[in-house]
Amino acid sequence: MFIELLNEKVGNFTNVKYGAYTFISPQNYIFGRKNEDLYKKYNGFFIDGILIQIFLKLFFNIKVKRNSFDFGSIANDFLKEANINNLTISVIGGNKNDIIKFIKIIKRKYINIKIIYYNDGYSKNNEVMIEEIIVKKPDIVIIGLGYPRQDIFAVKLKERFKKNSCLITCGAFISQTARKAEYYPRLVNKYNLRWLYRIYKEPRIFRRILFSYIPFIVYFIHDYFIYKRKINSEQ
Repeated sequence: MFIELLNEKVGNFTNVKYGAYTFISPQNYIFGRKNEDLYKKYNGFFIDGILIQIFLKLFFNIKVKRNSFDFGSIANDFLKEANINNLTISVIGGNKNDIIKFIKIIKRKYINIKIIYYNDGYSKNNEVMIEEIIVKKPDIVIIGLGYPRQDIFAVKLKERFKKNSCLITCGAFISQTARKAEYYPRLVNKYNLRWLYRIYKEPRIFRRILFSYIPFIVYFIHDYFIYKRKINSEQ
């Protein structure tokens, strides 16, 4: 069951170096229920959503931070570590203008990071980008192709990439940073109102949130009782 896998792989990771990591939101929880084999190949999950954070605490007594890959959460610490260690990075995502602006911001902010490959999420297909990244052999690959494409991409790359690199998904981080480096205001981060702020800034996502949060609540509670029944039957 995906809810069981979530309990196994979720964590407050402070030193991500090798393997593939993604962020579980209500949207990809729903996707994960039908694609459990895909998510089994990840080394760990971050929780990106206050609702999942609350549910894990309420139903499983699991205390986990809400994290996302942006400058209001873990991105700065992650990139600082890469900067200190002079790591090489590949970045994919956004449109052509977004990725160019993003690269300029990152190079200016972290002068020791070497960006050895980048591409937008539209001009090439997954297979071509995977082959190009494998040739470059970066230490880190930041993948912002949107859900579920980025989750599928990260696993395909992990399966074929022989180097011990860190592969991490980042959602809309590239596009958001290209528009404004600190996309979320401080108070929005403090009071966990990111979802509401995104609706305000990007009204088009309201429908996506509406049609994922309600099914997520139903599925999570359903999965929890199935999981509990399974545990009780094994005792």
